Amino acid sequence: MVVLIDTNVVIDYIVSREPFYQAASAVLKACAEGILRITGASHQEVVSAIQDESMPDFEDCLQDKCAQCVFADYIITRNPEDFRNAKTAIISPQVFANLVSEKST
Repeated sequence: MVVLIDTNVVIDYIVSREPFYQAASAVLKACAEGILRITGASHQEVVSAIQDESMPDFEDCLQDKCAQCVFADYIITRNPEDFRNAKTAIISPQVFANLVSEKST
């Protein structure tokens, strides 16, 4: 499974932000148990995100473009409303953690 983790989930883990820490910790633990692949945005993806008017927030649009580029199954975020027009499926940290937990049992 390929996922893109929204920055807010990573920050929730790093700063132990409640009530989000537990789910963020489960997401990062699940990802750490697999093989992680880090990728960046190409110039073409950045330009495409700038020109795309379907999503009002540039950073969210860019994350969706990057997720599409790596054929991500999901963008994991606790702000699904920011990704209303995303082409990649959106999943919350808690739902993702439950999904991974079910698959490992």
